Amino acid sequence: MLTKHGFGCRPFQNNFILKQIPKGGQLVNTTVNQCDCGSVIASASHTSNRDIQPNDIERLKRKGWSETKIKNWTESKTKSNTQAKERNKEHDQWTKFLEEVILENIFGKGGLYIQWYDDKMEVEEIVFNSREKVTLTELKGDLLDKLNYDILYEFIP
Repeated sequence: MLTKHGFGCRPFQNNFILKQIPKGGQLVNTTVNQCDCGSVIASASHTSNRDIQPNDIERLKRKGWSETKIKNWTESKTKSNTQAKERNKEHDQWTKFLEEVILENIFGKGGLYIQWYDDKMEVEEIVFNSREKVTLTELKGDLLDKLNYDILYEFIP
């Protein structure tokens, strides 16, 4: 279903997350490319529309990013700053996907967690700051833009 809506679908394991969700829960990375830096998800909480600052590059270097990875990120970010139509398209993709999941109760429960990983996804020590329930009505507005990092969002009808 993720692929149908234009997302990546790469299952992964992270014991820190698995301890915080119901038994039998599954984790899936929806990223298609290297990262989702220009994503509409949580876009209001970061400054994706501003120019790249020197401290952005320094932060990535401290995280151990290679020059090639930083160059790719810079090109991706520059391109994403000019793609408002793509953001609207992605917003629609997420809305339609989550609406389908919620209305058809496909997974039982569905959640979304936004994380800027400092390490590999499988070993990053992740602790949810909180959990918030999101209704279908809330989802249809501009909520996707306003989601925050480190919160598990659980989608309900």
